[in-house]
Amino acid sequence: MQKQNLDNEILGIAKNIDITVEKSIGITKQLLTFAKGGEPVKELIDIKEVIKEAISLSLSGTSIQYNLNFKDDKYLVFADKGQIVQVFVNLFVNANDAMQNNGKIEVNIRNISLQKENVLNLSPGEYVEIRVRDTGPGISEKLMNKIFDPYFTTKENGNGLGLAICYSVLKKHGGTIYLNREYKNGAEFVILLQKAKEIKTQISKDENIVETDKMLKILYMDDEDMLRDSFKILLESMGHEVITVSKGEEAIEAIKKDDFDVIILDLTIVGGMGGVDTAKEIRKIKPDAYIVVTSGYSDTGAVANYSDFGFDNYLLKPFKVEELKKILTDVIKK
Repeated sequence: MQKQNLDNEILGIAKNIDITVEKSIGITKQLLTFAKGGEPVKELIDIKEVIKEAISLSLSGTSIQYNLNFKDDKYLVFADKGQIVQVFVNLFVNANDAMQNNGKIEVNIRNISLQKENVLNLSPGEYVEIRVRDTGPGISEKLMNKIFDPYFTTKENGNGLGLAICYSVLKKHGGTIYLNREYKNGAEFVILLQKAKEIKTQISKDENIVETDKMLKILYMDDEDMLRDSFKILLESMGHEVITVSKGEEAIEAIKKDDFDVIILDLTIVGGMGGVDTAKEIRKIKPDAYIVVTSGYSDTGAVANYSDFGFDNYLLKPFKVEELKKILTDVIKK
């Protein structure tokens, strides 16, 4: 094999490892955030793609067969992608354990309508229903009422948080999960999530990114030197002008002296004014400023409900270049 081909192959493997690690970090971060009481940071997602990602993360390297039964339609919901991926990862891992790495998983998706009064006590409207079946031994009658209890587990090394977290995540999304007690050929879990409205006005993160020569002037606030330097290098390589500051007080002084197209503020600043207070002061000086909050966790309403705190958008660390480009595209369009 020629050296060039070998280098390309190694680079491809490294990229795949990086993508897998990034996804795992993202899911772990979202799960830890939720466990601390954080609100879901919702975006428009296609449940089909979420399920495919969860399968890749949980069933790769196993002997489990799976069958995905859904049409080519998009099943769109507003949800925290990391948390919903974790729901399906938990279900697939549990199914694999129950079948002892030898069996089949079947996923069925459809759109349903719920009336004002329904047995699930959910709000009326349109929902996406996902049924996850396995060919394992099923769940005994005496355990059915316990499976969603925190810390209940039948696994020797389990912690019992998997299904309890699934239930809590879906409740926070206005949905639910339940065990179909009538299914006798294994176990079947049924998930319901509210179908997204105004689908035509929404775009996904990876679509409609505008490549442009327009230069933006950007103010970036973070108390970590390495992040400020890396962010500056990245944006300058894209042709933008960047000013960096380490705390809110410096950001406010910069705003008084100059105009910025985009202002990106880290939520928590050690030894200085943080993102929320800084945004309030900036609004007094420049009411029309485009302000983005950035944070490593969504365990505060300032990220989950960013518009209520004076922000126009958010970036969750670690963010991808495409996510940053999407925000810059929105600014350019406006």
